[in-house]
Amino acid sequence: TGRRYVGCYQEEARRFVTYRLDCIAGVTAGERCPEYEEKKALLQRNLGRCWGVSFGGRSRLEEICMKVYIDEIREPYILDRLYREGRGGEILRIRENEYLYSGAFFDTNEMLSWVKSFTGRILDIQGSSLPAVMKVTGDWEKMYQMYCKGDAGAV
Repeated sequence: TGRRYVGCYQEEARRFVTYRLDCIAGVTAGERCPEYEEKKALLQRNLGRCWGVSFGGRSRLEEICMKVYIDEIREPYILDRLYREGRGGEILRIRENEYLYSGAFFDTNEMLSWVKSFTGRILDIQGSSLPAVMKVTGDWEKMYQMYCKGDAGAV
């Protein structure tokens, strides 16, 4: 997005948070954190669960699962893309041309543009964050209303 963030560990909340650099008015130097190396290692473990810059809300990890149709013969590059861009999510071949992608991330809302890039291939989508799933399925419903409904004669 062109925005830059700084990641911080909030001791009171016992969690990582991010702040946009252009929203920080000032900084005061404090003492070096005695647990710096421990917090740095924890951050490295958490980064694998981030899709963007968010470390999640109250529920922390959110799960997402989508069943995708991929023509294995004519479109192996789509499957390659799922593995390459899936950020460690599990990919399971259910049957010929059908795959299940699932994973747990801090904020599944941040991955929705990537999920939507598989529109037309997604057979089913579910997740623990109902607003994120509803956002995707709601967009599909709007597209259907705009382009398909009442156009039975169209090919």
